[in-house]
Amino acid sequence: MRLFTVIVLLLLFFFSGMTYGLFESVKSEENNVVENVVDEQTVEEEIENLETVAKLPETEQSFIHSFAQLLERMITFFYELLIQFLYYIASLFF
Repeated sequence: MRLFTVIVLLLLFFFSGMTYGLFESVKSEENNVVENVVDEQTVEEEIENLETVAKLPETEQSFIHSFAQLLERMITFFYELLIQFLYYIASLFF
């Protein structure tokens, strides 16, 4: 009986969370529709800002950017290695 009560409570929490999440997603979609109405003036200002940003001179990559790219390559390599290893283990069973 105790196990049944725990299962019912877990199902209750799951379905209430799912219902709340669906309600919030519908609510956020309604807000997005309202926010999509934009003045033409703000669009023109954004275009002017983009033009000034596009005119900025290109600079060399800083040390932080190159270090971040190095870390990204290392992490990607080890992740791919791990995935290949797990795939190899899974292929042994099938």
